[in-house]
Amino acid sequence: DAAEGGAAARAGAKRALTDEAAWDPTAKSLQQDLDEAGQEMTDEFRQKQRELIDSMDLAQYAIAGDDKDWAVAEDQVKKATLEGRFAQTVISVKNADSSKRAKKEKSVVRELVRSEEARAQKKSKGGKTSKKTKRF
Repeated sequence: DAAEGGAAARAGAKRALTDEAAWDPTAKSLQQDLDEAGQEMTDEFRQKQRELIDSMDLAQYAIAGDDKDWAVAEDQVKKATLEGRFAQTVISVKNADSSKRAKKEKSVVRELVRSEEARAQKKSKGGKTSKKTKRF
C-alpha cells in the first residue's frame, strides 16, 4: 500500500490527506535500508569469492592420507573433545607425497652419487703403484 502511494505521488497524482503511507517518504528506516544494502553487497561479494575459488586449481593444497590414517586422526579429535582439550588438538597424517620428504630423498640421492663419483675418481687414480709395493 505504501509503495502504491509513493508511486502515485511520483506520477503526479494527488495524495489523499488521510493516507499516512502515501505521505511517508521513507517506508523503511535508514538503518533497515542500510542493513538491506549491506546484506546485498555481502551476498554479492561472497558469490564472487566462491566463483574465484571454484575457478582455481586447489589440488596442490590437498592433504594426502588414506582412510586408515584419517580414521586414526578422527579418533584423536574425538578423544581430545571428550577430554575437553579443544584448542590443543593437533592432527598428523603421514603424506607420502610430501615435498619435505622428497627434498630429503633427493639430498640423500645426491650424497650417494657424490660418494660414488669420489670412489670412482680414487680408483682411476689408483693405477699408480706406491713406493712400498712394486709390481714385477
